[in-house]
Amino acid sequence: MTVSAQPVRRAAPLTVGRYTLYEMIGAGGMAAVYLGRLRAGNGFSRTVAVKRLHPQLALDADFVDMFITEAKLAARIRHPNVVATIDVVHDGPDVLLVMDYVQGESLSALLRRVRQQDQWLPFDIVSGIFCGVLAGLQAAHTATQDDGSPLALVHRDVSPENVLVGADGVARVLDFGVAKAAGMSSITKEGTVKGKLAYMAPEQLLGLPVTPCTDLFALSAVLWETLTGRRAFKGDNDGETVNRILHEPIVPPSEYRPEIPAALEAVILKGLQRDIGERFQSAEEMQRALEEAAPPATSRKIAEWLKEVARESLAEKALKVATMESSAPALVDAIIPVEQDRTELDLASSSSLRRTSPRWHYLLPLAVLLVAAVALGAWALGRTREPPIAPVAGGTGTPTVVATVSQPTSTRPAPLPSAVASLGDPTGNHALPRPTATPTKRVVPKPTSTSLYSRD
Repeated sequence: MTVSAQPVRRAAPLTVGRYTLYEMIGAGGMAAVYLGRLRAGNGFSRTVAVKRLHPQLALDADFVDMFITEAKLAARIRHPNVVATIDVVHDGPDVLLVMDYVQGESLSALLRRVRQQDQWLPFDIVSGIFCGVLAGLQAAHTATQDDGSPLALVHRDVSPENVLVGADGVARVLDFGVAKAAGMSSITKEGTVKGKLAYMAPEQLLGLPVTPCTDLFALSAVLWETLTGRRAFKGDNDGETVNRILHEPIVPPSEYRPEIPAALEAVILKGLQRDIGERFQSAEEMQRALEEAAPPATSRKIAEWLKEVARESLAEKALKVATMESSAPALVDAIIPVEQDRTELDLASSSSLRRTSPRWHYLLPLAVLLVAAVALGAWALGRTREPPIAPVAGGTGTPTVVATVSQPTSTRPAPLPSAVASLGDPTGNHALPRPTATPTKRVVPKPTSTSLYSRD
């Protein structure tokens, strides 16, 4: 693999209201999730995760209504084990759900990593993660309306992808994008089943009313998978998966991992009961049973374990955030090292992204004038210095002073680079000039950006 320096075009960030969207960090059927930045007055800024409704769906009034309504529901949940929703924005074609950004790894990514490393998750780590998730679900299930009445919120899509283990060792539930409060059936089209099939409870598959117990069934299926490395009900096709959930005997996880404690297995099997009345009746009840069956690890121990398992991924994410936080409001082309066989994702051609950074057009000329003033001052200072004294031949006689001051080729500053001369480009695409082959000419330094972000 060879590496060379060549110009690579990076897409400018998308700015919607107070939020600037940089790199995509996830995508689903309804929306894409971006690493973003909230910029407010007095220099205040904050890193956020921004879920942006896909442009084609933003044209559907029903989808927009569902997106905004569920965002408002999610915003009612305030708990350390839930990724907080902090804002919802509807600005023309853009519909955004703004959430706290939490650096960490999804449970699905962690399961892949441990499988690749031929390892198992320790029982106390598993218990610590799932106790945190249960605490978050309990907060969601008991959320209330403004008048204090129950909101009856059910996640409906509990899965490994929607469990985030933070670098701080705290597990969080995320993506309440398909959550639905009881009585809101007018928003969800009749006959539509939302969620991931392999984790759905029987009542959800059959189109019956969902309850908090529906989420507990799904979480029990995720727990079964976390301990065994395989899915509890996954079939060769959707029909077989549905049949296993509805009819086939539930296989104890110890058949695939005999060292699973009996008490821990009992918790899983109770959560997977087809009869809702035989399951745990609340997330809090299941959490207590799990804590007794397998004492949970502390958040500090989980954080240490996570660092060992996902060290490179966490470092890469931290670097992305640091680069974004130190970047200028807009991006320009830059000469950077690029791997020859690497495919660069360039969203500059996407009609859905708008380049909106008017402040840069004001700051760039000021920077150029400042550089020019410094260069002119340095030239003027050079004229005031005393000329060097030529060496004297021999040891006697009157020394001869020889003036050797170099005269500048022009009394005017050097011409500005073409990138600076074209400040009127409304797109903000300023091509940087290539290095000149004449070292004696004074060249005004060109403006650059440290941001390397090019996608969602």
